[in-house]
Amino acid sequence: SLDAGDRRRLYTLAVHSSHPKSRAVVDALARIEPPPPISAVEVRELLGKGMELREGGRVYRLGARAWALAPAEVPLLERRNPRVDLLFTRDGTILAELETKEELRRDAAREVSELGKLGYETFILSGDGPAATEALARSCGVPATHAFGGRSPEGKRHWLDVAGPKRTLFIGDGINDSLVAEAADCAGTPAIDRPFMAARSDFYFVAPGLRPIRAALLTAKRLEHVVHVNLVVALAYNVVTVSLAAAGLMTPLLCAILMPVSSLSTVLATTLRLRKSTWTS
Repeated sequence: SLDAGDRRRLYTLAVHSSHPKSRAVVDALARIEPPPPISAVEVRELLGKGMELREGGRVYRLGARAWALAPAEVPLLERRNPRVDLLFTRDGTILAELETKEELRRDAAREVSELGKLGYETFILSGDGPAATEALARSCGVPATHAFGGRSPEGKRHWLDVAGPKRTLFIGDGINDSLVAEAADCAGTPAIDRPFMAARSDFYFVAPGLRPIRAALLTAKRLEHVVHVNLVVALAYNVVTVSLAAAGLMTPLLCAILMPVSSLSTVLATTLRLRKSTWTS
C-alpha cells in the first residue's frame, strides 16, 4: 500500500541493517519488486531502537514501536494491534505496521535441556516484549523466572552486572547484544556476517542451531582435564629427575634420553586423549 517513494525509503532503511527483522523486510519487498536504495540520504542505526533516514527535512524511522511512533500514539496502537512489533513512520506518523514471527531452531529445546543436565542455568535476555519472551522461554524449556523481556542494550548489561559477569557465557547475534557481550566472562556468536559482534566475542560458530555451544563447553572440560593430567605428569617427572640429579645419579647420557622422552610422551599422550572428537559438523 506504500507509494513508490515510501517503498524506496523503507527499502533503504532495511537494506542498511543486518538485523533479522530488517532482512525480513528486504525479503518481503524483494518478492514484490526490489526498489533501488536511495543513495543521497543520511541513514543511521540507533542501538536498540532501529534505523533512521532524514530526507527533505523529514525523519523516517523503521524500528521499535516506542521509538518510531509519537509517544501519545503508542498506547492506542497496543490496544488496536498488540502484535505489531515493527513500525515504518514519517515524523512519528505510521506509514506501515509490520508484524514479524520467529521460529525456533529445531534443536533449541533439546539443547537447553542437555545444558541443564550438564549443570548449566539458561537465561533469555531479549528486547522483545515480556509476553513474547515468556512464550519463547516456554517453547524451549527455560523457566519463566529466567526470561527477561523488554530489555534495552543497557538493560541487558545491567542485568549481567547484577547477576555477576564471572562464569557467565553469553551468546548474542545483534548490535543490541554488544554491551553485554563485552561484559560477560565469555561470549560467542553465530553472527559471523556482522563484524561488530564477532569482534566483541571470544568465539563464533558457523553451524546452525545451538549444538555448537554444548560442544564447545564439553571440549573445554576435556581440555581442562588433559591440562591437569599433564601438569601432574610434569610435576612427577621433575621430582624424579631433580632427585636423581641431587643424588649424583644424573649422567649426560641419561639426561639426553630423559629430556626428549619426556617431551615426546607428553605430546603423544595429549594427542591421543584429545583425538576423539566431541562433535563434528
